[in-house]
Amino acid sequence: AVQGHTPLVLVHEKDLDRGGAPLNELHGDCPIELCAEVFDKHLLHEIINWYRQIDFQAVALKAIASSMFQASPKYAKVDAPQLYIPGELCNQRLELVTDVTIYVSDKFNP
Repeated sequence: AVQGHTPLVLVHEKDLDRGGAPLNELHGDCPIELCAEVFDKHLLHEIINWYRQIDFQAVALKAIASSMFQASPKYAKVDAPQLYIPGELCNQRLELVTDVTIYVSDKFNP
């Protein structure tokens, strides 16, 4: 991908039980000649975290699709289209079913 100047979308699996690793470990394992292209270039962009909970996966999938749109010539200089997944948590009205009391301490909030 680097040699062919193919845009990259970095997705980070944090779960060690599923083959994930800390990001700094992955950075350290990357060949030095590729490190700048793979990691440093993406400091300007989002590295997408992958989660196993379905609602968070939907957010990650939208971020991946949006990054792919932005990498395409048609959307390179404009905003990617607004994406949604039917039934996703972001589009649902959320409300608390009981009253909530919030306490504030002057000791910790001067």
